Amino acid sequence: VVLWVVVLQCAAWQWRGASGHGRLIEPPSRASAWRYGFDTPHNYNDHELYCGGFTRQWNRNGGKCGVCGDAWDTPAPRPHELGGRFGRGVIVRRYAQRDTILIKVELTASHMGYFEFRVCEEPKATTQECLDRHVLKLGDRNSTK
Repeated sequence: VVLWVVVLQCAAWQWRGASGHGRLIEPPSRASAWRYGFDTPHNYNDHELYCGGFTRQWNRNGGKCGVCGDAWDTPAPRPHELGGRFGRGVIVRRYAQRDTILIKVELTASHMGYFEFRVCEEPKATTQECLDRHVLKLGDRNSTK
């Protein structure tokens, strides 16, 4: 089974309890793919996919976040989801099931927190429930954070 990296890119932004600034650079996220030679729309705020900000996420949306880091209350398809402005279906990397992969995150401002990486086998119908079933472990450790 080939894991679709575009889903991994969305899942990478699903950290909770932090509002740091950063971008997924390996594999490049949908928001950042243009920086690495892909013919995709430019998102100059690709380091700011944090659910619309703390106040919007928690006061307006009850802690909810779009599966790709967009604000929950943004109309679907949200900008970074498949069908949205940045969700063009470009596959930036392909991996086989059980591959060990290198993931790099570039932090532009740290406000504490952590990253978890998730994949979903349904790239055209990615949901939080699907992502929650496939949380990636870090290397040889039994940890996901």
